[in-house]
Amino acid sequence: MVLNCTVEENTRRPGTIYFQCLVFTKVRRDAPAAVKSALVYGDDPHGWAAAVQNDWVVGHKVFTGIYDEHGKPSKRPYTVIRVGDFVEVTSSVDIVKYRKRSGWATEARLTVQEVLRVADKGIVQVSNILNKQHET
Repeated sequence: MVLNCTVEENTRRPGTIYFQCLVFTKVRRDAPAAVKSALVYGDDPHGWAAAVQNDWVVGHKVFTGIYDEHGKPSKRPYTVIRVGDFVEVTSSVDIVKYRKRSGWATEARLTVQEVLRVADKGIVQVSNILNKQHET
């Protein structure tokens, strides 16, 4: 309502959270400020992003990490997070307005900012077993 338009719904299943994050941002020569690349040495070992850097840039990386034994988040590579781990996800909302054949459309996109592992997969499974035993 604030944008004075309707938000497209697409074909999303009820009860799901839809995240979308564009990896590359188009480099616009006429932009007042250039988007800086978020990549650092070692992030692009194959040189794929470097090959298109004049036209496209990676402007955002997802922060990944774990909570240490003192409850403080510490940065770790994304490989420490596995399927089944209990995680905390921080996201932002991006409102995107674009042109379609039928006119203008608007999408509200949740963009992942960081993913922190709260509990390892094994701990989550043990906790589920203990809860089930306690219920009986």
